[in-house]
Amino acid sequence: MLDNKPPRDPKDGFYLNQCWVSISDNHLYFEQCAIKLEPKVIQVLECLAEHLDTVVNKEFLLKKVWKNQVVADDSLVRCISVLRKHFKNNQVLGLRIDTVAKKGYRLCLVNEQQDSQLRANQQVVASESISSFSIRKVVVLLVVLAVSFSILYRGNWLNSNNPANLDNQSEYQRSVLLASSSKERYPELSADGTWLTYSKSTDKGMAIFVKSLTGLGLQQITSGEFYDHQPTFSANARQIIFARINQLGQCEIRLISIIGGADKKLADCRHQGVYAMEWTKDNSAVYFIDKSSSIANGQLNKLTPATGQLELIEILPSNMLEESGQDEVRDQAFGVDDIAISHDARHIAVTLSPMLGVEDIYISSLSDSFLWKRLSFEQTKIHGLAFSADDQAILFSSNRTGTFSLWRTNISQWQPKLISQGIPNISEISTSTDGKIALERWTEATSVLAIDRQGNSNEIVAEKNVNWGAVQSPINQDIVFLSNRSGYSELWLKSEGNLRQLTNFRGPWLMSPSWSIDGQMVAFSSNQPEGNRLHWFDFATQAVTEIEQTDNSEAPIWHPKELQLYYTKSDELERQVWRWDYSNKTHVKVADIAAKAIKFSREGVMFFTKANQKGLWKINKNNQQELIVSDLEPVDWNNWLVGEQKIYYINRRPGTGATLLQLAIDSATESKTDSVVNAPWLLKNLLYFSGLSMDSRGEQLWYARIESEDADIDILSPAPIE
Repeated sequence: MLDNKPPRDPKDGFYLNQCWVSISDNHLYFEQCAIKLEPKVIQVLECLAEHLDTVVNKEFLLKKVWKNQVVADDSLVRCISVLRKHFKNNQVLGLRIDTVAKKGYRLCLVNEQQDSQLRANQQVVASESISSFSIRKVVVLLVVLAVSFSILYRGNWLNSNNPANLDNQSEYQRSVLLASSSKERYPELSADGTWLTYSKSTDKGMAIFVKSLTGLGLQQITSGEFYDHQPTFSANARQIIFARINQLGQCEIRLISIIGGADKKLADCRHQGVYAMEWTKDNSAVYFIDKSSSIANGQLNKLTPATGQLELIEILPSNMLEESGQDEVRDQAFGVDDIAISHDARHIAVTLSPMLGVEDIYISSLSDSFLWKRLSFEQTKIHGLAFSADDQAILFSSNRTGTFSLWRTNISQWQPKLISQGIPNISEISTSTDGKIALERWTEATSVLAIDRQGNSNEIVAEKNVNWGAVQSPINQDIVFLSNRSGYSELWLKSEGNLRQLTNFRGPWLMSPSWSIDGQMVAFSSNQPEGNRLHWFDFATQAVTEIEQTDNSEAPIWHPKELQLYYTKSDELERQVWRWDYSNKTHVKVADIAAKAIKFSREGVMFFTKANQKGLWKINKNNQQELIVSDLEPVDWNNWLVGEQKIYYINRRPGTGATLLQLAIDSATESKTDSVVNAPWLLKNLLYFSGLSMDSRGEQLWYARIESEDADIDILSPAPIE
């Protein structure tokens, strides 16, 4: 069902699988989304759709779309690239474009038969020729099924389990603003919404660009020889402040005119770079967040451009105001991750991270000595933050229901509403007073690789979207892994080369799969909006069951000798280790340990990481906690494993990547650091939540590696009132 109510006159467009292609206004309409495309992109899609499942010659496309104009192949390639990105990021469309070498392109419907073949072969395959009459039947059937499931799913899951329903009061039109083979990042709108500044990747780093949103103006204002990032406008949009990592690896805050020219240095920043930056609309100050390393806490700084004065703003429990009836703030320093300043320059909002993967929104008056009022009490991750056009709400991107999407809440009360047009994969965001929202859409693809003791590697799970957490059955060669290749984080099975999706949560992010000793069950966690829950997939019944009494629980692990499931659980301000006995379905608290993830040796010795703490511990023979590794970072809470004779773990050093270290189990103690040796592996582009594991023979280590990354910029504009 197309909620946007596009025109249905065949002269104005046509149906294509799950969407209506509107030629009259150059939009794709599907579900509750509307994507605006350039006229040439729509014309290319129309031509491919007219020859569905047939190879269309490049020369034919150029002649059909550009007629008598002399254009290079790059124009066609760019249109194909834009379409592919939308088909990949909106898989509900069920479309893909194949490249046929030395011939042209072919538009295909991804129906169930083709999709199963894709899973089995892990490569793009051509669909068999079917008549246009059969295509119509398949399309109609898919539309009916999609609509039926959408109604059932949204009516039941979204409304019953997720208190944050769709924001029906905020309607937007979505259009692709920037999409290329380069990364377009850090979008920032001018106050009146007429200009956009952003960073674009180059061969050497990133360059700052300025684009007119009312005309065709586009200007590159820095050279691209350095890593220039996080640009932000002055109040009159005549100047831009940005951060630069120079050729010496030093971070600087610099100022440049909107039309380019010479730039000047204003201040230094910490060498890892700036993670967010905002210029107050009265031009009095610039606030930015920087880090000394990728694994350090972010710090909030205030820069006065007129004088160059730099001040560190400390955010501690002493300057936080808690709502009555809520948990007290613990006595610890907080990492700052995101920042937003209201358009009237009266308020500032930040996200604070008390522990890994958890961020909450705090708001303060800029004239109130930074007394921070806590707005949210959610255990979710937030990537972007901005005030609404009227400053009465906060917009933010969050993974609170799985994929990173756009949300809205009042600044006076935590009432998150999902903005349906702001999905998927939203990272940075920016707003203007005329109601525009600029979105950075971040995508990446990973594969799961196996690496042996000699450093040789081979592919376990092929690249398709993000894949991680692969573990092998203890009784055969079957592998379960997690992937968002269906558009959501789900549990998958690889058996005899064939792939099968085991779960259909369509929302919550899944983590930490673990096989039972008999190979008949896989336990895992899901981050439900109300807190993490535990589940298991039973291969005998082919069903998913939620384990009762596992609110705020995560990191399940089956015992190596018993049908007992261990997990970590948060109870108010404390964390404990619990055990669930499968035979009688009872829960027993094992220990009051602030554990994040636990694992066992084959002899049943428990090893664990702690939430928001650096290191790796074990329970020794005296039933006491013993620190055995001091250089495992909190971000790698699941990037370690216990083998038959050794413990393997990741060590991160700024600038060197992730190095795999090994430690003999029989000498696993912090006092014997000479037993730690460099294994012959530098794991390049390691996914942070990779989830290290080992094959059943103990000969190969498995990890998730980032194969590709991309970023584009979209614009949400207020929809006209009918």
